[in-house]
Amino acid sequence: MPVHFTDRLQVVNDATDGPIPYHPYTIQRGDGSEEHGVTDASGFTHTVSSHLAETIKLFVE
Repeated sequence: MPVHFTDRLQVVNDATDGPIPYHPYTIQRGDGSEEHGVTDASGFTHTVSSHLAETIKLFVE
């Protein structure tokens, strides 16, 4: 059975530790490709999925 990795990240305010809703971000995948989005009402990004483990970077705009 193949392994599948999924994750989403929550963007939070350093001062309040509260989520930052509806904020633009960019996720850079392990292969260098970029995915752009806006956090949801709870400050979460979209779900990132891969069949291989990879390091991703989150840039908050």
